[in-house]
Amino acid sequence: MPFVPHEIEWTAEKSKRLWDYYGSNPKYAETFFGFMAGKLVAKRLFSTIAVSNRARLLDFSCGPGDIIAACLPLMRGNQEIYATDFSNTYVQRVADRFKDKSRFKGSVLTQSLPTPYPDGFFDVIIATEVIEHLLDSELDGMLAECRRLLKPGGQIFLTTPNNEDYEASKILCPECGCTFHRWQHVRVWTAGTLAARAESANFITRIVQPVAWQRWLGKLRSLAVNRRVIKGGLVYVGERAP
Repeated sequence: MPFVPHEIEWTAEKSKRLWDYYGSNPKYAETFFGFMAGKLVAKRLFSTIAVSNRARLLDFSCGPGDIIAACLPLMRGNQEIYATDFSNTYVQRVADRFKDKSRFKGSVLTQSLPTPYPDGFFDVIIATEVIEHLLDSELDGMLAECRRLLKPGGQIFLTTPNNEDYEASKILCPECGCTFHRWQHVRVWTAGTLAARAESANFITRIVQPVAWQRWLGKLRSLAVNRRVIKGGLVYVGERAP
């Protein structure tokens, strides 16, 4: 058969295969967003959301648990954190990683929505670098599920790349010819499109802004090379509408 380059058609099974591979290969651990920026994300989360002393937090699509690891030292009072993911590899890893942490209340595998948690169970839902991976039907389902899980007035905290150069991260499989984003992104977000999509799912936008997920040295390097600090990420905070 002739070699014909073609765009991949993502399915849940294909996505699972890719992320199970990344998750089972320790060489990728330090390339994940949570590993590189988790402490900055946690600091931003607790500085922008007034989290009550009895709050329950959920890391939605938790991956290897780097965001949880960054949040735990900042938690206080009777705050608790839970986790869910669509990959059993990550669910088991997170369960083992935090089994001795009293604030961590377990990780569950979500094979399809809804998740096993009851309505209005959480005060804050965290979803870092998730929404750029979701097809339209998956995104609608995820936002609806987050709204179901949040208490009235509960907050959703999202991060995603800011106006990403999508084509720059695409690669081609030399065997089958499919082209795809190496991190399985399927869409590009801006502050405007993110706020609009969240509001269409009945969230009230509180914060939506570009952010540089870098420490001071990284920002200096960005300034030296680009003559400005590149704000490659977006943060969205939305409140569950009544």
